[in-house]
Amino acid sequence: MQNYIVKNPKKKLTWNFSEVPPLLKWEGVHTVCEESACPNRAECSSMQTATFLIGGKYCTRNCAFCLIENGRPVPMEQIILTEKMEILKAVFDLNLKFAVITSVTRDDDPANLALHFREISQSLRHMNIGVELLIPDFKADRENLKIIGDGQPDVIAHNLETIERLSQKIRPQASYKKSLEVLQYYRGQYPKMLLKTGFMVGLGETLPEIMQLMKDIFNAGADILTVGQYLQPGKTQVQVEKFYTEQEFENLKNMAHEMGIKNVQSGYFTRSSYNAAAYATRINPGETR
Repeated sequence: MQNYIVKNPKKKLTWNFSEVPPLLKWEGVHTVCEESACPNRAECSSMQTATFLIGGKYCTRNCAFCLIENGRPVPMEQIILTEKMEILKAVFDLNLKFAVITSVTRDDDPANLALHFREISQSLRHMNIGVELLIPDFKADRENLKIIGDGQPDVIAHNLETIERLSQKIRPQASYKKSLEVLQYYRGQYPKMLLKTGFMVGLGETLPEIMQLMKDIFNAGADILTVGQYLQPGKTQVQVEKFYTEQEFENLKNMAHEMGIKNVQSGYFTRSSYNAAAYATRINPGETR
């Protein structure tokens, strides 16, 4: 796979994004769609779907690829009830059948963040809403991971984001090894739960490094893999080293299949939670292995 640049395609918008739909301006509810400037946000919000962002607006980490603002967050106890009730109201009023919940990283208070994930998941399950939880690594602390797993979401997702060599540069406060430990923990302790991960390309990785990453993902037991093009969301984030072609994304998908990962979304605009509901409803946990 050569390191050359191809034309950066643009996502075609089917509507005027200045006409903000109800979900993305819901009072008090943040979405990662907006905070990270996801290229799919217009398409998804026009279908009344979004990935809700809990834990407040500010992240305690400062990843090189992410647009979410780093800063001193509001104490968890001040926002837990408000976030939960507003998300439940949004889901109910919009008649959603599947909700994705993710968060900023809260290294200042991981225990309360884990409880927050569990409580929202349990409440949504009681409403017969499908749930995917896209979680930070919690430093692979098993006590916090168990709290989240006990919320019984349909899907647990945690992204490796990039190859091992680039992990420290792209996620300086995270760890490639600990991310794999998160996946391994859930595969071992919650075998009936769907397990999902994803990574970006275009950061300077090589084909052999991608192959090793896929091997690690397969060995960790992930059921679903997403592979998408990294797009620089702002001037202060790391630059794109390469734009992949459609054929290269198809090749990566085939490569993952050959590794044994059956359920793969690979494409320029693929993101972790894109088409989350569709995948969650047609895959049996453990069929990757």
